[in-house]
Amino acid sequence: MLLLKNKIWVILFFFSLFSWSSHSHYLDDNTLFIVGSTSVAQLIEVTEEPFYQQDNIKVIVRPIGSDKGIISVAEGVSNIAVISRFLTSDEMKKWPHLQQITIAQDAIVICCKP
Repeated sequence: MLLLKNKIWVILFFFSLFSWSSHSHYLDDNTLFIVGSTSVAQLIEVTEEPFYQQDNIKVIVRPIGSDKGIISVAEGVSNIAVISRFLTSDEMKKWPHLQQITIAQDAIVICCKP
């Protein structure tokens, strides 16, 4: 679990570098506001305290769903949207300033005992 937390912390730090270039106008410079997928948010939430202790940056995670997360970051309400799908072509046309970075993909695997 510690290794997973460390990997997520590194990913958050990497994303924070991108997010401050289009920083949300609703938060101060010591807050990182992350919204989006409810399933991905559970992974991000475990890094809130270590991220604050390491960099004095408060991480706020709001699991509101991928679609709302995309709108939130596109409109400058949040810093980062974590989504559990790829951006659609319509979303990329509507908000060409969004940068999509894939950090993981999942798969459905069937396991059975012979």
